[in-house]
Amino acid sequence: GIFNRSYYEEAVTVRIHPEFLEKQRLPPRCVTKSIWDERLEDIARFEGYLARNGVLVRKFFLHVSKEEQKRRFLERIEHPEKNWKFNSSDVAERAHWDEYQRHWSTAIARTSTASAPWFVVPADKKWFTRLLVAEAVVCGLEELELDFPRLEGARRKELEGARRALESERAPRSRR
Repeated sequence: GIFNRSYYEEAVTVRIHPEFLEKQRLPPRCVTKSIWDERLEDIARFEGYLARNGVLVRKFFLHVSKEEQKRRFLERIEHPEKNWKFNSSDVAERAHWDEYQRHWSTAIARTSTASAPWFVVPADKKWFTRLLVAEAVVCGLEELELDFPRLEGARRKELEGARRALESERAPRSRR
């Protein structure tokens, strides 16, 4: 499965916008000075749990520079076929650029582990980004050492019987 931001928003965006946390109506005992550390710890433990249960966890932070983000936003505004991608609230969020960078750096540092690593990928050039992500995905799949199942015993005999039945069928006559 692929999570697009997912629970990391709870440790980054919500930290920048405390009003989002207030809307969650958490019990007061849960909203402590250490809430952000606890959330990052919970994420790392959850991903560790997934890995111990055979899930391959790979996380990608596609780092777009502020200048490239601006260029892409302007392109989305200028080209009608890309207007649907644009959200004016993204422009307002640029005012928090430094905070986002700081909190994402902390989240990545605190949750990148051997079993659930982060890949911080330069994303100003889409072709290069795609190449790096594809390489990391392929390497991860190779780590799984996947093979097709081998059939033995009764199942193998069943296949041989099916082969004989198919090969003994008469070819259909052609109509002319």
